[in-house]
Amino acid sequence: MSKGLSYINDAKAAIAESKNKISGNIKIFCLCNRGTVTRAIERFTSIYPEVNFILDCDYIIREGYDILINTESEFEYVSKTLLFDEDILIAMHKRNPLADKKDLCIKDLKNERFITGLRAPTVDACEEAGFTPNITFQVNDSQYVRKYVELGLGIAFTPAYSWRGTFSENVVLRNVGIKRKTYAYLPANKRIKKSVEYFLDILIEESSDARQS
Repeated sequence: MSKGLSYINDAKAAIAESKNKISGNIKIFCLCNRGTVTRAIERFTSIYPEVNFILDCDYIIREGYDILINTESEFEYVSKTLLFDEDILIAMHKRNPLADKKDLCIKDLKNERFITGLRAPTVDACEEAGFTPNITFQVNDSQYVRKYVELGLGIAFTPAYSWRGTFSENVVLRNVGIKRKTYAYLPANKRIKKSVEYFLDILIEESSDARQS
């Protein structure tokens, strides 16, 4: 979308909001916790059905987004709201010898095969522990990360809230002391629409519900 067209759409949304009508588009750049964001969208659209969503998850920053969901952001923003402060667990097949090891730590994983959708966080965590991970599967779809773990093809870092309940009894989740904070950012140089404010409120509620469930 061109900047000119984006400005026109923003102007139209502003006029609609001035008439107490919540409509238009909300563009979200979402790099993590997509399940929670999706549930928030479902709740929001049941209340405001005339709002459309554009959900961008392809890891390429594009101009014109209304909300950024990420761990840390190097881009300018006017505010950030903490959504999750969660453990990052290790998922492995129950047949893995490490599944029964007490006091498991990242260093114990140096000879393992890693499956990942995001290479950088996996590499950073392992290199901080003193080794380079053997990444044998790198896929962009979290569904296949989970599938390959279920097949016993390797281990994977998995967020405690986002992926809770998505593995079968064949997979063991172990805590190795890694944390991740996820924020909702409102970017600078972008008019904050009423629809975005309302959606952020619902997203915060949905995140709280996920933590407590």
